[in-house]
Amino acid sequence: YFGLTVSNSSVWREGHVANGKFPTTSKGESKKSNFLNYGVKGGATYKISGRHFVTANGTYFTRTPESNSIFVSQRVRNDLVNGVTNEEVISADVNYLAKFPTFKMRLTYYYTQINNQTWVRTFWHDTYNNNVNLIMTGVNQTHQGVELGLEKSFFTSHIIQAVFNYGQNLYTNRPKLQAWQDNNATEIYKERTAYLINYRVGGSPQMVAGIGYKYNAKKYWFAGVYFNYFDEIYIEPNPDRRTAEAIDKFVEGEYDVYAPIIEQEKLPRYFTLNANAGKSFRIQKKYFLNFNLSVNNILNNQSNITSGFEQLRWDYSNVSKFDNKYYYMQGVTYMFIVNFSF
Repeated sequence: YFGLTVSNSSVWREGHVANGKFPTTSKGESKKSNFLNYGVKGGATYKISGRHFVTANGTYFTRTPESNSIFVSQRVRNDLVNGVTNEEVISADVNYLAKFPTFKMRLTYYYTQINNQTWVRTFWHDTYNNNVNLIMTGVNQTHQGVELGLEKSFFTSHIIQAVFNYGQNLYTNRPKLQAWQDNNATEIYKERTAYLINYRVGGSPQMVAGIGYKYNAKKYWFAGVYFNYFDEIYIEPNPDRRTAEAIDKFVEGEYDVYAPIIEQEKLPRYFTLNANAGKSFRIQKKYFLNFNLSVNNILNNQSNITSGFEQLRWDYSNVSKFDNKYYYMQGVTYMFIVNFSF
């Protein structure tokens, strides 16, 4: 298969209220930013036999940045971020599939490169006693890895499922930083280099494994239990701490002294135990009534840290003054669904 796409987007801000700090640039329409985008995708399937397949897919496209990445502070004024361009995405995957009556397998290698991203965050800056908009442009990331999925059935009713994923999600370049005060049009700095090459992209585990058992009964009911394991979890790095200016007060070679500023924290591995069950009723041979119950984190382990980030607010002289922020897993959660089909 093969496909093409072409599109054009115009993005602008219209303020309906004049802000006292920006009386001339807050009300009315901003300058329009136009983005011409295009893309191509294609793929193929090769049948080795009736039970073995190889598939490949690839795509290249550009896309418009999110509106909140185009303006320095879209809440209050029309000023545009310097250097915003179309984002570029290159992605491909290769898959091997095996399908048998009692066994299924899928092995995948995937690769995605995302270039020219723009990143805008607002935080409180103690020196300026004000909110500051920190902006990073030209951000490149690579996401690649392997996935394996297996399913084996025994005696018709018993099913074992297993999955494994190992990925490597990295920043792959040195983007540029700029910073603006939020309550005036003063640019604090621009064109500051963030040395992010080979830092991990935070926010999600980069190694996941799981195994589960499911029982399908004859009278339209089922039950299953699943064990999941998560590892290679990293804190999202603060780019301002990976600049030459962040460590310029230290003597060259004093790595042990400034290491806490530039090192990236790896979070502890964790696991979860989940279960589900369901029952279906056939009514008058043409209606179905279904009940489904799922329970997550049966062990109620609320100490699992699922992700986190470094605060943008930090102190050059005391990096531990503003601790990293963490997201913890909820306790036991459940969902009960009733479905009637006719």
